[in-house]
Amino acid sequence: MVEIFRGLPVFSVSELGSLLDRELERSFRDIWVEGEVSNFSVSPSGHCYFRMKDGEAVVRAAFFRQHAVRLPFNLENGMALLVRGRLGFYGKSGELQLYVSHAEPYGIGALQMALEQAKKRLHAEGLTDPSRKRAIPRFPERVGIVTSAEGAAIRDIISVLERRSAPFEVIVAHSPVQGGQAPARLAAAMKSLFRTRGVELIILTRGGGSFEDLSAFNDEALARLAAASPVPVISAVGHETDTVLTDLTADLRAPTPSAAAEIISQPALEARSRLAGMIGSAGAAVSARLSLAREKLLLFDPGRQGLSLFREIDRLEESRDRTLALISGKEEGRMGSASASLKLFAAQLHPSRLLDSLSGSSDKFYSLISVLCDSAVRMTAAKERFVDMSLSLINERNPLSILSRGYSVIRNGAGKVIGDSSEVAEGECLSVILRRGRLKVSVDEKE
Repeated sequence: MVEIFRGLPVFSVSELGSLLDRELERSFRDIWVEGEVSNFSVSPSGHCYFRMKDGEAVVRAAFFRQHAVRLPFNLENGMALLVRGRLGFYGKSGELQLYVSHAEPYGIGALQMALEQAKKRLHAEGLTDPSRKRAIPRFPERVGIVTSAEGAAIRDIISVLERRSAPFEVIVAHSPVQGGQAPARLAAAMKSLFRTRGVELIILTRGGGSFEDLSAFNDEALARLAAASPVPVISAVGHETDTVLTDLTADLRAPTPSAAAEIISQPALEARSRLAGMIGSAGAAVSARLSLAREKLLLFDPGRQGLSLFREIDRLEESRDRTLALISGKEEGRMGSASASLKLFAAQLHPSRLLDSLSGSSDKFYSLISVLCDSAVRMTAAKERFVDMSLSLINERNPLSILSRGYSVIRNGAGKVIGDSSEVAEGECLSVILRRGRLKVSVDEKE
């Protein structure tokens, strides 16, 4: 019972505090307050306490755990904050206190604030440092792709790889790419590729969308998983102007899903071009040696052996052409096989046949390059040795070489080579071919 003194009620301090608390709650039960956070602290029970201040006033604030856990960002001293709650009186300290039920950054969205805070943490731990990024494998055997199997991103990637006849196997780990469950599902899909044998590269991707649509790839846990991946990771999310957390921690950022496909298939495209150039150079080298042999043969009047050598060179040229055609045919066959495998995978991409894991098979492209190059080198070397032997034989049987050792060739008036004295008559005119020049002689006597 409240006492009356001089016509007015008398309250104890606690009664006055309770009265003030009830009156404040009735008058300020749902208000918004904007100010700067200071003296921020978190109790062991998870309750947050801080002060809201501006240039002229300060008010205590309490943000209890059941409300604070819903924040997508962390409260920090100096943060401009907009809070919603009720005003009360905290009797133990004799101060007004703001009981907060909701808070958001003032002047910036909560998701954007959470993203900026996550960037700072990842940067402070060195996870965005370019020096820790790994090189992308030039000729991977298997490539894992984490994305929605029904989205535009996987169709764009398959289209590029098919057009370029990419010689590696593609495995798709399906996951939704937006929505509340997307971050956890994307992480689970990526971990499944960690356990898949032979996967040497992972592409984490989706098509374009709004900031909210891409928010799954701004999940800090997913970004950390990309940094911790046992194999290199390419992040290809949205359009060129979009940047998400996984772009910062992945080993490489591709501006679009199609660009990621071009990046991983470019080394194979370049290697195929170099191989074609090597085959052409090898053919040109053999042709040059054969042309030189022909020119040397034309320096003297060929007899039966010379004609035989000409025929042998013709056969050698034909063998060269067939060999080069065979090499090219093998290369195209191997490339065609890989391309057909990729086309088969694209056909199986229909939603009714999609599985959590799609696979195909192809040979290692770098093994193909090694086999083809070694084959071309061995065949070219064998043909060059044959040409060298032919040239040696030509030089050995070249009449000019024989004449240079003091011998001569004698022909009668009909051009027939004379090898026996019975083939000429006394007084007959003969032609003597020397190493340099010719002589006209007359036969005076035979023996």
